[in-house]
Amino acid sequence: MTIEPAPPLSASLLGVLRLPDVRGTSFLTHVSGGGLVWSVCREDGRFDTWAVSPSLGLKAILSRLGAPVSALAELPGGAWALAVGARILVVDAQTRAVIKTLRGHRQGGIIWSLTSVSGDRLVSRSTDGTARLWNITRSRELHQLDAGEILGAEVGADPNDPEAVLVLTRPEPSDPGVVALRDLARDGLQRPLPRLTPEDS
Repeated sequence: MTIEPAPPLSASLLGVLRLPDVRGTSFLTHVSGGGLVWSVCREDGRFDTWAVSPSLGLKAILSRLGAPVSALAELPGGAWALAVGARILVVDAQTRAVIKTLRGHRQGGIIWSLTSVSGDRLVSRSTDGTARLWNITRSRELHQLDAGEILGAEVGADPNDPEAVLVLTRPEPSDPGVVALRDLARDGLQRPLPRLTPEDS
């Protein structure tokens, strides 16, 4: 791995990382607090994943994966949840050891979003059209929501109901003007949405 100086015309560019024997970069995933997770495809078609610090320091996380890391969430207790294809790997952030693997999303789907919610729960959203709520400690899926298109809104919380896990969905992809708010922690129970009046818009 080499760090090249930034081109002279790029005042805000710190430098350029270059890894040997790399076929191409696959995913860059932001880590809160600064830094990135970088998955690269090697010559043999497997993926190596690195943590990149804001100063461009590299630390290997996982190697020779069958798919790139497509999403990341930081969990309580110093662990990361990494989405790799249709699986979720829970990794110790210090030792980089895989603690457990969560399976449940349909094969062929790609998990594009992971969100840590209160307690030891995790929400995953995938291109298989589902959102799933997991209990990390027990390594089990608690609930699944398959209600049309899962929108990219952040997982919300209800201040009056801390156990709720709210997701925004589009029940009929053919009608983009209709959305629904559902509680993933209660088997997709639909919540009422406030109605907008001309004065609100």
